[in-house]
Amino acid sequence: MRIRTKLVAYFLIIASLVAMLGGAAYSRVRSIDKSVQDLADNAIPRLQLAERLSQTQREQQMAALSYVASGRPEDRQRYLDLSERFDAELAKLKAEDSSDEGKALLAEISAERAKFTQAGSQLLTSRDTVDRSTTSLRSRYEEMVQQLNKIRQRFVPTGGAASDVGAVPVSLRNQVNDLLLGTEGMLHQVAREFQIANAFVLSPDDALKEELNTASTLFSSSLQVAYNAGGSEDRVILQGVQGSMRAFETSARAMINAGDVSRRARGAFPEASDRISGQLAGYVERQSAQMTSAKEDSTSAVSGAEFQITIISLIAFAVAGLAGWIFAGTITKPIIRLRDAADRVSTGDVTDVDIDVDSNDELADLAASFRRMVASIKFLMMRGDGRDDDEEEAGYTLRAAS
Repeated sequence: MRIRTKLVAYFLIIASLVAMLGGAAYSRVRSIDKSVQDLADNAIPRLQLAERLSQTQREQQMAALSYVASGRPEDRQRYLDLSERFDAELAKLKAEDSSDEGKALLAEISAERAKFTQAGSQLLTSRDTVDRSTTSLRSRYEEMVQQLNKIRQRFVPTGGAASDVGAVPVSLRNQVNDLLLGTEGMLHQVAREFQIANAFVLSPDDALKEELNTASTLFSSSLQVAYNAGGSEDRVILQGVQGSMRAFETSARAMINAGDVSRRARGAFPEASDRISGQLAGYVERQSAQMTSAKEDSTSAVSGAEFQITIISLIAFAVAGLAGWIFAGTITKPIIRLRDAADRVSTGDVTDVDIDVDSNDELADLAASFRRMVASIKFLMMRGDGRDDDEEEAGYTLRAAS
């Protein structure tokens, strides 16, 4: 192999080592980049989305409770808007998280979310029912009071006017008293039922239900007393009162039922909300753990890359040094031998100057040329020795002849 070829091979070895080092470094950098990309594309967006869901959950709970307390339409609409936002973001989170653990957590959140939505709907519906029933209750209450006052005003005039009861014949006074007693009883009981229905909505209590039933029974008794004691004109009014009372009690019962629904929903609603918040907190913790793991993977990849690059660099330097030492030896050893031989030849010592170079390059050519040079020198030296002998012999002959 020619020296030029050896130099090219040597540099190719060095270039290969550099390429290996660069490839290893590139591979590690790609690994780091993938870890960071996974962190940016998956863990961080899911973490942010889970935190938004938790915030939306709290805001929706507050909106529902605010509507139940105030009945403001804007609170109701805000609850519905937040519900749509939560469901859309939860669906997006399900689509983005394909891990088994993530799917299991999101399935639990969906199950609790169904309970929360059901309880929230019950709260809104009960509030709507209470509002409608309260309007109807007040209207029927005012209607019955107006009708019953028509009977009272016949015998108990307003404005301080004298009562006409004294003008009633003695035989009819007991009947009139029963009529007025029944009328007063109905007015009292309908007012009582109105208060009970409103009190139950504010603070549901089974004892209030019993009081409502009692007031309804007493109202019926008072109505019967007044109906039996009243005349034909009174009975027409009382029949109207009886119809209004049916509608009144229907609204009162609706309010009671709405209060019961609201009471149950008030218990289930915050419980479901708290469970959802806890599950979302667990999901956020899981995403945070994934971020920490990804960060640790990136740190480990960086450390691994640094270690790998250091090791490969050391190996590359060692291999390059060894290859250079071997290559330098293949060149310098024959040259040193030729130098030493040339020194001996320069002093006239042409013995033991045969140089053998076990290669097929320029140094082998140089050694061959050196050997030819030495052979030529030997030949000339041999010829020079012969001429000296002849000249001495001729000189001796000339001196003898003279």
